[in-house]
Amino acid sequence: VGGGIKDMDDIKLYNKHNFSGVLIGTALHDGTINIDKIRKFNLS
Repeated sequence: VGGGIKDMDDIKLYNKHNFSGVLIGTALHDGTINIDKIRKFNLS
């Protein structure tokens, strides 16, 4: 998925539907997603 990812809920939604990847550039820049949140998500 390219664009439109605003927070971890969006990532969880796309993961549930078996998307293999998402672009999170703006969310990283805005600070709504950070590396700690991604690590926690990968561990769950």
